[in-house]
Amino acid sequence: AGIKGDANNAQVNNVVVLTGDIHSSWAADLHPNPYNPVVAAGGYNKTTGEGSLAVEFVGTSVTSPGFESLVKPEQLPSVTAGLQFYNPHFK
Repeated sequence: AGIKGDANNAQVNNVVVLTGDIHSSWAADLHPNPYNPVVAAGGYNKTTGEGSLAVEFVGTSVTSPGFESLVKPEQLPSVTAGLQFYNPHFK
């Protein structure tokens, strides 16, 4: 049936997914296509979160490396901005 439900199963509401093991933390709305802004057509509104099927919280890790191990410290703001630009569901 999945989160959306079907003819025999009700939709599941208020779903929260907890993940992690990276040395950074994120939150995201989960939607199959976060690039479709038309909520009436099954899309997702990145400003309000309308259309989101669930939320995900990515917790940090003490031992796993994060983005800072891949880029120079002065590049981190650009990397973060790029991730958020290409992933409108990231918060």
